[in-house]
Amino acid sequence: MIGKIPIGILERIRMSDTTKDLERIFHPRAISIIGSSSRAGSFGRLFLEGMIRMGFPAIYPVHPSEKELLD
Repeated sequence: MIGKIPIGILERIRMSDTTKDLERIFHPRAISIIGSSSRAGSFGRLFLEGMIRMGFPAIYPVHPSEKELLD
């Protein structure tokens, strides 16, 4: 026992925090794609199109000079 909290409860609290952190990593609500591109055949465009096809809820494409990507 640590203080007045049984060790088993502390282990469950730690596991719960870890699970929440992993949930955020593996199931994000939004994603930013650095290097997105409108150029056909580029990796940035293929990756962006793939995320759109998968139905990702919020996608933020990032490109240094283009203001709009794939409409």
